[in-house]
Amino acid sequence: MRFTPTTYALAYLDSTRGSTPVELKGITSRFWAAVWRHRRWGWRRKIIDQVIKLRREQAGVIGVELSVAKPFTDSATQKFQRELTKALGQAVELTVTLKPHLLAGVVLTVGDRRYDASLKGRLDNLYHALAGTEQQL
Repeated sequence: MRFTPTTYALAYLDSTRGSTPVELKGITSRFWAAVWRHRRWGWRRKIIDQVIKLRREQAGVIGVELSVAKPFTDSATQKFQRELTKALGQAVELTVTLKPHLLAGVVLTVGDRRYDASLKGRLDNLYHALAGTEQQL
């Protein structure tokens, strides 16, 4: 069997299901010790990301990342989250990231899909169209 970060994340979630907070601490310690023994410590960030993703899926929540060029106000962020929840028909966990290199606009990542409505994205597309090259993703 080939192990992946997802395999480790599923094993962790299975082993912690129904455990008390005291038991959880011991299980987590033993889990990370096993990851270390298996020489997969470099995967720790990927394993954590997979655990978060799988827990969201179990709870019926979609993880959405919103990258913005300029900070959003709290009310704008809440309104955006409400509209996304309505549009997707599921609860949304919104993470807002400030990325000034976008110049203006937003980049929305929903699961594995990416929607680029930024000025940088448009300029990159224009450059590639004028240069006659394919855009690198």
